[in-house]
Amino acid sequence: MEKALSYAISHPWRWDKKNNLIKRPYTIDTWDFAYTAGEHEWLQFQINDSTFWGLMHGDNSGYYEAFKIMALFNDYLGRLKQAEKWENQAKKIKKRMNRICWNGRFYTHFVKLTPIEIKGVDETKQLSLSNPMDINRGAAGHEKAVSIIKEYQKRWQNTDAFAEWFSIDPPFPDGIFGDDKLKAGAYINGGIMPLVGGELSRAALEHGFESYGVDILKRYFNMISSTGETYLWYFPDGSPSTKETSTSPEASSSDAWGSSAMFYAFIEGLCGIKDQTKIFQKIRIAPRWSAAGVENAEVSIEYAASEKSVRYTYTQKKESIELEVECPWSDVFFHILLPVNSKVKSVYVDGRQLDFNQKTIENSCYADFDMKKIGNIFIKIHLKEGKH
Repeated sequence: MEKALSYAISHPWRWDKKNNLIKRPYTIDTWDFAYTAGEHEWLQFQINDSTFWGLMHGDNSGYYEAFKIMALFNDYLGRLKQAEKWENQAKKIKKRMNRICWNGRFYTHFVKLTPIEIKGVDETKQLSLSNPMDINRGAAGHEKAVSIIKEYQKRWQNTDAFAEWFSIDPPFPDGIFGDDKLKAGAYINGGIMPLVGGELSRAALEHGFESYGVDILKRYFNMISSTGETYLWYFPDGSPSTKETSTSPEASSSDAWGSSAMFYAFIEGLCGIKDQTKIFQKIRIAPRWSAAGVENAEVSIEYAASEKSVRYTYTQKKESIELEVECPWSDVFFHILLPVNSKVKSVYVDGRQLDFNQKTIENSCYADFDMKKIGNIFIKIHLKEGKH
């Protein structure tokens, strides 16, 4: 993996030495066919002398996350110098990405290195699918995350589309990427993608927009429950992709990319279980059921291969939140969303009072505390009235 990353940050096809960022041909966000200004008869998958180069924010947030993971791996294995090296790489690429790619409201779709103008679209307004991913990967800090989420909310209020999970908005003119099927509103050129909705929901749940994150999950649930099908993308009017309207891949009613992104938001965002290393040795439990109006929940997650699991029951009462937790030998950080207009009075674990911090994220309030090597425990958070 280190060899692969070293290649990516050194090869002239992948790395821009001037800006010290990952570069790519002019594609639509993270997709794999390039703009050729009409010089190619169909979708263009090759790099050549006519390639239009630029910087795409999603590539750089992806490598930021990869560098952070490499730092984690090396630290876990006691390779502290290597861990520091990758941590420094992560800090540097994040800083450069935010300086060069951020436009004040969201990340610019494509920062051009090769001058080219595409008529028929205001590229300064194009919001592309990697923006929510930038948040979840950690490259966008809280302030930028809030700005991106509000941008999606604004477009949701002003769009005629059935959802705001755009692949890119506004889209490019019909067919300019080499296939007439890539008209505005189709596939990666402005189609509505559950994979974007899932990432957006996860980001919203994490950054103080819990009700919005829940709303996305509910809308997706209602959509797929009515048909028992889920597609990679939909037209803005809600009709799904078909084999006749797709380029690649072919349309499938059992898409796993979008559904897994929604599942990611449901498990880590709403249920709030995040494995921070492996086999639940170090985890975060952050239930956000109050944002969904749910007073009683039972959650159980298990890895089939190791049979390692985490379980909890959640009960919200007028003056308390109760959690029964089962996660043997886990280090756990608890980050528990409080009901609206509530504050923490005290936290008790198996009858013993525990120190806690109360954290405010936007208009949401959380009770934060951690425990080491826990087994089966009972937590009671006593609440009192108070504005966040």
